[in-house]
Amino acid sequence: QMADLYHQINENDKEIELLEKQIETTKDKEKLKKLYDALIPAYIDGGKSDTEIKALIEQAKSSIGEYTNSYYQYYASYAPILDEYRKAEASRFDKNVIKNLPDVTDTFSPYEFKQPLYFMMQDISGDAIPELVISGYDPNNIRNAYDEVQTEYKIIDTYRLVDGKPKRIFGGVPMGVRATYTICENQILKCSGSGGAVNQHYNFYKLEGNSESVYQNVEFDGFDGIPKYFLTDATHKNTQISKEEAWSIISGYVPKKDIRWIAL
Repeated sequence: QMADLYHQINENDKEIELLEKQIETTKDKEKLKKLYDALIPAYIDGGKSDTEIKALIEQAKSSIGEYTNSYYQYYASYAPILDEYRKAEASRFDKNVIKNLPDVTDTFSPYEFKQPLYFMMQDISGDAIPELVISGYDPNNIRNAYDEVQTEYKIIDTYRLVDGKPKRIFGGVPMGVRATYTICENQILKCSGSGGAVNQHYNFYKLEGNSESVYQNVEFDGFDGIPKYFLTDATHKNTQISKEEAWSIISGYVPKKDIRWIAL
């Protein structure tokens, strides 16, 4: 419980120290497994090298016997992407640098750069395999222009593992270009976008395994001076709805609160 508290207040060194001391004095293999399962993500959060993390896993194997840690295995698969983003961040997303970094979005402009960048690994799609999300911290992002509740982290890239290899989720839809993405409850990723002052749309993507599909779409159309709202459901049925119905749907998607963001 104390280690978890240290994690919540970003006292990573104290979290690691406490877990390591507990491991030194614990003999029960089941308890040891739980301690190592907590310590390995703490090592990753704390910026420990792959060599140090692998040494910790070998230590766990010698203490417990058979031992694998899925969090580290997934982290290792995503590590090359994180390394590219670290290089991009160090260059402040210089166009001449990121053109040689294929896993870094090339739509991220220098004027949008926010320090530091963060990442998270969390199972959004419900298949027990975590997705990778890259974001920039922006305290002004807590609410958008339409007064929607968001988070302070602006998502700029997302990956999933397909057959053990990273694959960009929104490959044909550059994230952050006239749109803001928010991770919501129930495997939903919300995209708030704009086609101009008189046209806004809200796509709610359902992430399931290796696929994503628009679960619902709400669109505001004011081109002819008469505001109209439309709802398109998963079967592509399009229906005109009232403003109240539209905002009831939009506000029904609640941003996730329990995301474990880690500074690059």
